[in-house]
This record gives sequence, structure tokens and C-alpha cells, in this order.
Amino acid sequence: MADAGVFVPAPEAEHFVEAAAADLDGLERPRVIELGTGCGAMGLALLNRRRDLRLHTTDVSRRALTSARRNAARLGLGEIGLSHGSLLEPVPKALRGSVDLLMAILPYVPESDEFAIGSVPSGTLVGRGSDGLGLQRMVADGARQVLRPGGRLMLQMLARQWEAFLPELAARGYGAPRTRTHGAFVIGSVLLEAGAAG
Repeated sequence: MADAGVFVPAPEAEHFVEAAAADLDGLERPRVIELGTGCGAMGLALLNRRRDLRLHTTDVSRRALTSARRNAARLGLGEIGLSHGSLLEPVPKALRGSVDLLMAILPYVPESDEFAIGSVPSGTLVGRGSDGLGLQRMVADGARQVLRPGGRLMLQMLARQWEAFLPELAARGYGAPRTRTHGAFVIGSVLLEAGAAG
């Protein structure tokens, strides 16, 4: 459930949760951060699958964080970390260098593309920069301070964007890409290599 104006992911977001669960396979008490959690649907779905994980979420909307907190309580999922602010800026310093998975579905559609998903507001779809990946670059840079070596960064974007973005991720110290394709979309994750932490 979500308050008015709070982003609720499409049913296809279940693919993202499945990919995240696969990336955490074999890890005990993994630490996960979700950026731009909205109503908390994806992070809470992952927590429901993996009750041992430690979840921290961020969002620029206080209303969204209120919805996420309410949903966690309603589902009996216990306490989750909630921080108000943009992207990685509000992540507590205590989490830096210890995160196993940082996941985010950020706006990524290039402004030049004509693209719509039902009644989803364009502000949650249209990314920054000419290729739509401005926010993803910011997160890839900042995630090196948050992820542990061997931790993974997971993003969603168009398949053509992912292929173009992989060399940039490699230049930032990420490797071992894993990709799940669903139509025009890709859910991709990359591993932060030892020595690449910021």
C-alpha cells in the first residue's frame, strides 16, 4: 500500500526481486541497501524471502518512507533502516564498506525516447543526461564507498543502455556482470572488485 504520489513498482518488479535474491544466495545475514524505495515494495519482498537480511532504504520523499515503514509493520517484517535524502547521501557512515548488495531502479529512459508504462509519472522514468544514465553514474561512483569488496550493484535499464554502460562500470572497478533480460529491459548486476573501493 502507498500514500498518494508514492511510487509503486509494476508487477514486473518481481523479476528484480528474484535477481536480487539470486545475488544473495549463499550469503549469511546479508546487508542490502535499496535506493529510491518508494513504498518499499521491492525491498520488503526481498526481506520476506530472506528474513535474515538487514535492509536499509533511502528515498527523497518522506511520504514514501512513511509508506515503507507502515508496509513493513503491516507485513510483520520488523524494523528496517529508513533514511531521508537523495540516493547514497543519507546512507549512515556505519554501513560504508559493509554492504553486500546495493539495488536501485532509478529513472533511466532517455528524454528522446517516447516511452510510457500506464499511469507511471514520467519523472519516475525519464533519466538524466542525453542517454538517461546520469543517476546511474552517480550511484556507480558512490557505491564504491558503500559496498564491500565482492559486493554487488544492481540496476535496471534498457538493454541497449546496459551494453553501452558495461565498459564504464568496468572502468570504475566493477566486473563479473550478471544479466537478466525481460523484453526491452535488463536487470544487471556487477561485482565491486578488490581494490576498487572508494
